Amino acid sequence: MPAENEDKPNQTPDSNRPAPDSTRFPSGTVSTDDIVSRSAPSVTDSVRAAPEEAVRMDLGSDLDPAHRALADALRLSFRILKGVMALLVVGFLLTGFRSVKEQQQGIRITFGKMESSGPLTSGAHASWPAPVGEFLRIETAPQTISLDDAFWIKLSANEKGVPFEQIQRRENQGLVPNEDGSIITSDHNLAHTRWKIVYHVRDARTLIENISQSEHVTEAGSEADLLVRKSIERAVVHAAAETPLDDVISSREAFSSRVKASAQQLLNQIGTGIDIDTVSCINAKPPRPILGDYQAVNQAVTEANHAIETAREQATQTLNAVAGSAYRKLSLMLQIYEALSEGVEPNPVDLEQLCLLVDNPDEIRDAASNAEDLLKQIDDVLVSPEVGGTVATIIADARQYSTGLVAKLDAETRELEAYYPEYKKNPLIVKTDLWRTAMKKIFNGTRERFLLSPDTTMIDIRLNRDPLFKREQDRKRARKQLEESTGSSGP
Repeated sequence: MPAENEDKPNQTPDSNRPAPDSTRFPSGTVSTDDIVSRSAPSVTDSVRAAPEEAVRMDLGSDLDPAHRALADALRLSFRILKGVMALLVVGFLLTGFRSVKEQQQGIRITFGKMESSGPLTSGAHASWPAPVGEFLRIETAPQTISLDDAFWIKLSANEKGVPFEQIQRRENQGLVPNEDGSIITSDHNLAHTRWKIVYHVRDARTLIENISQSEHVTEAGSEADLLVRKSIERAVVHAAAETPLDDVISSREAFSSRVKASAQQLLNQIGTGIDIDTVSCINAKPPRPILGDYQAVNQAVTEANHAIETAREQATQTLNAVAGSAYRKLSLMLQIYEALSEGVEPNPVDLEQLCLLVDNPDEIRDAASNAEDLLKQIDDVLVSPEVGGTVATIIADARQYSTGLVAKLDAETRELEAYYPEYKKNPLIVKTDLWRTAMKKIFNGTRERFLLSPDTTMIDIRLNRDPLFKREQDRKRARKQLEESTGSSGP
């Protein structure tokens, strides 16, 4: 050792380095380089060594404090790294939780495939996060779309707020192909219509599985709008081909019902999972060049219908005034009676309507084969309390006249029966008495009587003018002259 120090005079021993302990190395003398190489591994080797190997190191050995601090730091860093990785995994899994709101349906997709279960309803649901999985929310609330241009004339921005009847530029201009929309009706006319549709997605899984062809499945909602729009356009064309122009314009509710049924049938056939709630034709007009003529025809039809309705009301009032509430029943019975009287089979429709109005339909059906039997039924109705109006008045007068006539004839019969015993005894006296009674009735109220014998052949009657009549005529003549002279009429 002294010899080595003498060979290297410029090297001085490090006072801070601990002296080597020969008792720790029983194998013999070891150099300082061997000790360093065995007890102090390099930093690179420590980093590369596995944590388990670092743990198995002899912690009780007197290593360099820097080396022990490095080992502790590596162990702590590894533990922190594992914790962070665990938190990242948990956070990654938590990102897969999704919530579905009311009027929504959720679809879970894993590795690009939808789950076999049905759509998820409202609430919280777990799903694999991207890129492993995907979670879709499809709106099931009612959606509204409008068809304003498909079957309507093309309008400028200024014309869109103008009523159809006031669009002047279309007065003498026909339809422009590829610009103006229209439909062809069953009577070979054209019509313009506007529509409003409300629909909702009933089954989101069916919609995505059968309909969506987009690379982004989230665009299924817009594809539903397009699908409903195209199905309605197809249904409008088909329904118009079976409907005349007047029904398209005046019966828009019935026309809309046919369009809805046709569109829904198509959506069901292709399996869309979409239900159409309402279809409304909000406007329907004929082509603008014939609008004036069409309105004139409609006005004439409206006036004719009004006249017909007025005539029906007047007929009903007249019949009520004639027969009261029983006029309908009597009218049908009389029609059937006239047919039977002429030897013609009655109208079955009239007979069925009559049976619905009466309380004895079986008797009416039996009587409908014989005019006499039906006439008895008519008489029963005429004397019933439900008959009113003129018929009731005539029947009441007839009853009163019949009652009075019977009473009068009964009184005369009793009177003649009272005369009969006396007539048997002395006919001349009875005749004379009856003659006097009759003459008294005849001349009752006369002022003067002149009796002539039966054998008188000439009669000379001289009568003076009635003085009262003469005075009345003179008074009228004087009043007339006074009026002519004064120019005014007196009392």
